[in-house]
Amino acid sequence: LMARGATRNQPVALLTYRGFEAVIGIVGAMGAGAPWLPLDADAPVARTLQQLNTADAEILVYEGRTEAAARRIAAASPRPLALISATDLPSDPPTGFTPAAVS
Repeated sequence: LMARGATRNQPVALLTYRGFEAVIGIVGAMGAGAPWLPLDADAPVARTLQQLNTADAEILVYEGRTEAAARRIAAASPRPLALISATDLPSDPPTGFTPAAVS
């Protein structure tokens, strides 16, 4: 996620159901030192946008089952939102992986 713009204290939104893709997103956020914001894929777009704006999240990780919802959210967002598929993220941490400290 760091290669895609995730930084310390910059929340990464996760639009995934419970499962492997959610774990990939959480580990990726932790590796970047970023907090993660779990989102409900079945929530109304307006509610999800409110959560994204409140958290100041600019990155949204989605999975195949939530891609359509992620695209609707990005289209309705008043500011740029980077969409990243969880399947595009590496499932194995890089060699020497040590999560960044979050303060």
